[in-house]
Amino acid sequence: MYRLMNVWIVAVCMSLVVFGGSLYSPVATADSTTISVNPPVSTRATKTTISLDKSSASGGDNQCTTLTTTSKAEGPALTESTAGQLASGTFVYLKAPAGFEFCSPSGTTTAVVSKAGSAGTNLTLDDGTDDGTVAAEPTLSGTDTLTVTIKVSSAGSGVATIWFRGVSVRPTGTTPLSSAQIQLGYTGESPANAFELATSVGTAYSASFTAQPVASSVSVGSALSTQPIVKVYDRFGNERVADSVTLSLSGGTSGATVSCTANPVTTTSSGASFAGCKLDKSGTGFTLVATSGAATTVSSSFNMAAVAPNGAAVKATSGTNSANSITNASKGAVSVAVTFPSGGPSETGTVTASLADTNGSSVTGRLTVSAGTASSTSFTVTGIDATSLADGPIAVSAYFVGGATSSTLSGTTATKSLTATVMVPMPVASAIRIKSGPTNEQDVINKASTTAVYLDVGFATAPGTGQLSTRLVSAGTGGTCSD
Repeated sequence: MYRLMNVWIVAVCMSLVVFGGSLYSPVATADSTTISVNPPVSTRATKTTISLDKSSASGGDNQCTTLTTTSKAEGPALTESTAGQLASGTFVYLKAPAGFEFCSPSGTTTAVVSKAGSAGTNLTLDDGTDDGTVAAEPTLSGTDTLTVTIKVSSAGSGVATIWFRGVSVRPTGTTPLSSAQIQLGYTGESPANAFELATSVGTAYSASFTAQPVASSVSVGSALSTQPIVKVYDRFGNERVADSVTLSLSGGTSGATVSCTANPVTTTSSGASFAGCKLDKSGTGFTLVATSGAATTVSSSFNMAAVAPNGAAVKATSGTNSANSITNASKGAVSVAVTFPSGGPSETGTVTASLADTNGSSVTGRLTVSAGTASSTSFTVTGIDATSLADGPIAVSAYFVGGATSSTLSGTTATKSLTATVMVPMPVASAIRIKSGPTNEQDVINKASTTAVYLDVGFATAPGTGQLSTRLVSAGTGGTCSD
């Protein structure tokens, strides 16, 4: 009577599998003694982590991963407590966790029975042999359940171990899973965790600037006002960390480069945050290119200003003109001193100085800045011909042209006067002394030296070329002597 009912119950369970696609039955067809999952999940050293790149979701590679289960000790496997515990007709199954599916089992997934007891006493699976020399092929129900059916229960002193080997899975989702369990069970009993899986973020697929480079109110050699931040993503938009991101410069002035405090930079949860990025040439239409593996992105376009002068004035020329003055003697070759902030122009180019009168006429002069002098802060533009300019106030201006043109500085106003007196340096009184000679001592005129007196005359600044006149005045009976 028990066997008939047992067979009838099995038939019902089989019906549930075939027509309902379910492996769960409220009636057990095997002994209720717990069957051990081998190995226990708690003793497994590591879990198997699969990249989301292999997902069957749209955009994924739809690739299967065969689990490393080369022995029953690696599982997933199920072992009887006593022989015959798993009755004929019982279904043993693997259930894939949410976020995973089993790949088609044909030729890849098999279930074998370990040898236990003497020949002819072992449990046998449908389409298999009792010693596992011919493996049973599980049935795939949907995409998440693999099932084998017990054909003959174990007998004698041997207990059976059913081991699923060559199990192939693939992710179905698009977001990482830290842990998911393949469950192993049989008809009428709750399944147990048997094999731990996880998914990881896919490989670098795309990148984006979450902070665009901005060069507002800065010039060559100064750090960008907004430093770039770059994030890297997999094909499903999951943000990646620990990726190396490298910046390079594109567009703008030929030969320009970008330098940063560190380049490349490694991504964190906030992205790759660059610092101290600056350009070595001015220009327009620059972009930054960020690269991480196969992922590349280009920033929005920005311009870099040239360094502008911070001072410009007509320079004094010994013997012809004083500072900020243009005289008849200097009008044909005026010199303009042009200064820059600390660091100088920071690039090769040209300093241009201009002089303009109140009638709108102007003249210019230029000076080439080489790589060796690009960091200098002081330059002199010489040889500016101001002959054509009218007398009166002269506006002085200067600008720098590198990869781009700087703003123009209005310098110190000069005055042009062709009748202006040239200010000649005066001798220093304490430095005018009678010079000692072969017939006299210093500061002494004697009878022997009266016909040839020599004077030392000192100046604070060089007087230039010209004629120096001196006069000796007697403090005694009066009279003068001059030469």
